[in-house]
Amino acid sequence: MLISLTEYGKLHSKSGDTICRMAENNMFATAQKIGRNWVIDSAEGYPVKKRNSKKTHNHRVDVFRLRRDGFGVSWGF
Repeated sequence: MLISLTEYGKLHSKSGDTICRMAENNMFATAQKIGRNWVIDSAEGYPVKKRNSKKTHNHRVDVFRLRRDGFGVSWGF
């Protein structure tokens, strides 16, 4: 059943403006604009943003690192 974005927002405890922005950014599969009104299927789930659990960068920076020749230190940047 098609419902308005405001009703969909109330079902998922979100504001109507947030849901409208998400619909404009094509984040819903069933959202469509009919005239000037947006509607969405009431059975569509709220999209979940999952964070990537893998670390892509090591944020720890070794400031001092021994040089290969063993003389002094060099900056680890």
